[in-house]
Amino acid sequence: AVAIGSTTVTASLGDIVSNRVAVTVTNAVLTAIQVTPPSASLPKGNRQQLTALGTFSDGSTLDLTDSVSWSSDSTAIATVDTLGELTAVDLGNTTISASRDDVVSNRVAITVTSAILTGIQVTPPTASLPKGNVQPLAALGTYSDGTTADLTNSVAWTSSDTAIAAVDSQGALIAVDEGNA
Repeated sequence: AVAIGSTTVTASLGDIVSNRVAVTVTNAVLTAIQVTPPSASLPKGNRQQLTALGTFSDGSTLDLTDSVSWSSDSTAIATVDTLGELTAVDLGNTTISASRDDVVSNRVAITVTSAILTGIQVTPPTASLPKGNVQPLAALGTYSDGTTADLTNSVAWTSSDTAIAAVDSQGALIAVDEGNA
């Protein structure tokens, strides 16, 4: 099948010609879907884009990411939306696949790990203290799954100028001398 259309095929040997065989060539058909990456390990709450590459009977390939049906063996562990965006929901393992026209892709192994720290917010964000005064600071951690935790006693506190302001291991800010730090 070289191009779309209709033709007839015959076989001959010398003066003898076979019957005519009608041949109709249709559009290439989908023969395989390859989802990438072939595996993924994500912290809870994180997202990752998956892609689906279709291979057709004529050897051509086409990005089918937004035209396949995505599925997860366990949506309690990981989900995937209609555009191939994977979301790590809870700790565990599952597999993701894509399908179209009765062709099913490879199965992508997904591992969801514990949420990771993505940010720390110190409060108050600014402070003005008379020399010798102390003010407690707080550190609130934000994790990849959207949860938060008080990290005040577990972060490493530092000052840009300890001659102006110092901070102890519990987040107590001490105004040492006039100036900014």
